[in-house]
Amino acid sequence: MAFSNYYQILGVSSSASEEEIKAAYRQQVKHYHPDTSSEPDAAARFIELHAAYELLSDAIKRQEYDELYGLGVGGTVVPGTVRAGRRHAIPHYVPAAPVVIQMNPIVYSLAAEEVYTLFRQGVLRGRAPKMESTAYYCHRCQHRWFVFLPPTNSRSAPPPPPPAPTRCAHCQAADWSEFLLLRCRHCSAVFEAEGPLREELPPGRLFFPYTLFPQCPYCQKPHWCMAEELRLGNTQSEPAS
Repeated sequence: MAFSNYYQILGVSSSASEEEIKAAYRQQVKHYHPDTSSEPDAAARFIELHAAYELLSDAIKRQEYDELYGLGVGGTVVPGTVRAGRRHAIPHYVPAAPVVIQMNPIVYSLAAEEVYTLFRQGVLRGRAPKMESTAYYCHRCQHRWFVFLPPTNSRSAPPPPPPAPTRCAHCQAADWSEFLLLRCRHCSAVFEAEGPLREELPPGRLFFPYTLFPQCPYCQKPHWCMAEELRLGNTQSEPAS
């Protein structure tokens, strides 16, 4: 399941009160209601807003979300441990359309709502443990390994698939299946962050995208991530492509 920053979707801070979350939801859902809104992405935004409010209005779910998807820490990343993976360009956003991103050896098949998140925020998190039916892929060290099912005869039922590994077979990373796709708002490059994405010490909170890449690794321009610009209070609009 891809990561979505529900606080940014509602336009509130991560410390917002229950009343602030409710007020923000009511204001935005009224603006983006598909029956009355003239916005071209109203239907997608309406669904996104509802999902955000449904989770953040539940105290238990919100606590679990905050612990699992910390928005990041401003720590220092060890130089050379994180790098930008193969680039893929999606210059134009097509509303409500899925996209296949070829980043050998991984192929990302993104649903329409995931493409929307990537374009609107510049950040998409999720899990992609396999590069094909039997090959596992570590997004930290790029190691790949295979799991083969025992042979069966035609009369017996196929055995259940083995449970997913808890750690990479090479680097022992527990978050080996987590991916982080990033999009530059200037050059439209979509790339994966390869290497550690979080603090080593518990609770292992996620690094900010700007902590990983202060400038776009491809066009070298700063202010390249919309989610980070919103976090830092730089409410600039998306530059024209």
